[in-house]
Amino acid sequence: LVGIVNEFSELKSKEYDAFDSKIDNGKSFIKLNEKEIPLRIFGIHNFENLKAAFLICESLGISETEFLEKIQSFKGAAKRLQVLGKSDRAAIFQDFAHAPSKVKATIKATKDQFPDRKLIACLELHTFSSLSKHFLKEYHKSMEAADQAIVFYSEHTLKMKKLQPISPSDIQNEFAHNDLKVFTDNKTLEAHLKAFDWKDQNLLLMSSGTFNGLALKSLSESLISLGIN
Repeated sequence: LVGIVNEFSELKSKEYDAFDSKIDNGKSFIKLNEKEIPLRIFGIHNFENLKAAFLICESLGISETEFLEKIQSFKGAAKRLQVLGKSDRAAIFQDFAHAPSKVKATIKATKDQFPDRKLIACLELHTFSSLSKHFLKEYHKSMEAADQAIVFYSEHTLKMKKLQPISPSDIQNEFAHNDLKVFTDNKTLEAHLKAFDWKDQNLLLMSSGTFNGLALKSLSESLISLGIN
C-alpha cells in the first residue's frame, strides 16, 4: 500500500504492484503505457518503490512524461545496490542488506541482472540479531543464488556486544551453501577477493557495517583494475 494525500489533506491508501520490467544485456527497463524506459537501477524491490513514487507524483500533478524523464538518471539511494566500481566485464555493488529476506532478494536481483556472470556475494554479520547463534538458522539457503558465498564477522564485535561466540562451522552449517567461505579478519578477506580474476564476475558487498573498517571504495577500484589488466 502507498499513502497518498489528496487536495483535502486526507491520507488515502492504494494497492500497487511493481512496474512490469525486462532485462536486456545487463540493463533494466520498466514498461508503462507501451513505453520501455531504461533505468540505472534494477531489482524488483526498486521497481516496487518506483511504482509507489509514480503514484504519489501522479496524485501531486506531476506528469507521466516528466516522471519518466527524471527516473532515467536516478542512480538509486546510497548503499542500496550502489555501484562502487564497474568495467565492461565486472561490477561491484554495495548494499545495506543484512536481514535474511533482504540478503536473498538482493542476491537474486543481482544474479538475475547479470545471468552470464559469476556472482561473489559477501555478507557481513554485524547487527545483534545476525550475530546471534540462535538466529543464524534464519539465513538458511539465503545465499544459494550466489556462485560463491562469503560471510564475514568480527570476533571483537561479538565480544563488545557480549554475545555468545559463534564459529565458522556454525555459519557453514546454518547457511547451507555449497561454496561458502567464512572470514573473521578483513585483511584476509581483502586478499581473498584480490586473488580472483575479475572478468565476467560481479561482487556484491552486503552489510549495515563497514567490514571492520575495510576501505570498500579503494578495494573496488583495485579489483576493477585487476580485471582490466
